[in-house]
Amino acid sequence: MNKIRKGDLVRVIAGRSKGQQGKVIDITKNGRVIVEGVNLVTKFVKKGWLGKGQAGQMMKKEASIHASNVVVICPECSKPTRVEIEVTKDGKKLRKCKKCGKYIDLAVKAKSKDKDKKQEDNDKSKI
Repeated sequence: MNKIRKGDLVRVIAGRSKGQQGKVIDITKNGRVIVEGVNLVTKFVKKGWLGKGQAGQMMKKEASIHASNVVVICPECSKPTRVEIEVTKDGKKLRKCKKCGKYIDLAVKAKSKDKDKKQEDNDKSKI
């Protein structure tokens, strides 16, 4: 079980992007993560590669970072923390913050539910 998951807020602790933070977009098979807005590289795209009649251009794109160079930011205490994996009585594996002791997975789910409720309330008020 990985300690870093897609959608986690992380901070870079090593490399040229040290100190920057962002959301994990993707995790590759070889233990690397792609973080939104971090470790930007310039990619040169040839003429016609983006579609018929398109001119060549330079694009900024996120490059991957090794997972050991990022640390998860706890959604409860908002501090960078190491992650402990705890097995519950049900047999589920949950990620736990080493600093505040709260479960990271449960906090992420609760925040996403709050966002969904706010969107539903906004949609109802528009009607």
